[in-house]
Amino acid sequence: LKRHPNEAAFERMTKRLNANLDMMLRRKSTVEHPFGNLKQWALGTGRFLLRQVQGAKAEMALAVTSYNLKRTINILGTRRLLDMLA
Repeated sequence: LKRHPNEAAFERMTKRLNANLDMMLRRKSTVEHPFGNLKQWALGTGRFLLRQVQGAKAEMALAVTSYNLKRTINILGTRRLLDMLA
């Protein structure tokens, strides 16, 4: 039998989540929704177009920045955002 190199970390995470079930609910409500939106809206297929770690980091940074800008415009409105930037 072979074990994944991080199997011990996976087991610790599982124990921690089982001991504190509301932790996963909190994570789902704060992280999963924006990440799911990013995969569909910014990345299209949910896959990175660029390869290597640097390319994926750059692509994710652009996607996150555009997502945050879109959210800011939806919350504040274009006019208020431009006024705040001036």
